[in-house]
Amino acid sequence: MTLERSFTEQWRELTELQTHWRVITRAITIALHDFGQLDAFVEQLAALIHEELRYDHFGIGLVDADSRMVYRGGYGLPEEGKNRFALAPGEGIVGWVFQHGQALLVRDVREDPRYFKARGNTRSELCVPFFLHGQVLGVINAESDRPGAFSARDVELLTALTGVLALLLQDLMRREGAAPIMQELTEQEQVVLRLLAHGQDDRHIARELHISLNTVRTHLRAIFQKLQVNSRAQAIVWVHKHGLFCGDEP
Repeated sequence: MTLERSFTEQWRELTELQTHWRVITRAITIALHDFGQLDAFVEQLAALIHEELRYDHFGIGLVDADSRMVYRGGYGLPEEGKNRFALAPGEGIVGWVFQHGQALLVRDVREDPRYFKARGNTRSELCVPFFLHGQVLGVINAESDRPGAFSARDVELLTALTGVLALLLQDLMRREGAAPIMQELTEQEQVVLRLLAHGQDDRHIARELHISLNTVRTHLRAIFQKLQVNSRAQAIVWVHKHGLFCGDEP
């Protein structure tokens, strides 16, 4: 009987480990897609977590301009809970993790005074921070309707996911920051900027677009003004700084 229990336990642990590795691998695969918006990535990651791990709640929070941790996406949180998920440092378990930059596993939230109620059924919670340049950029938060639902292995998994998230979010947030400016460019100005970023000179751009050199230079002057740069080199630096046109063919 002891041997049977031992085998069953080892098999369960092996299955759990395989699931976690599969989650990490699939998360990396998702991250390698060329997402134009942060919400699209969060939605796919949340769908992956729901499919593989069945956490009752999974959410991603990001620091906003007012230094609050704001819900960006996930599943399992009621609409009113989403609206309340704008926590200052130290407020709730999420706010504590935000303030201290440390993962926190709470086996029963009813016994933890830090718990900020956003879901009526939550009994256990796991919150893990992720960083950019040494600063907390956001958190991954998971909740369960069962006490003691999370283990050290769950902490390891979500910590591994934060590494994927931090790098991807850095790139996506740069693109989101560039989006309003890119919307100011006309369709042809965006094409000219893409060709410029790939090292094409004025003559090549003119031939590619079947327009005159004067028209190319008119577009470039408009682009420089909208990007608030003064030269081709500065425009190219701006493009790369915001992660635009990566992997495009000129």
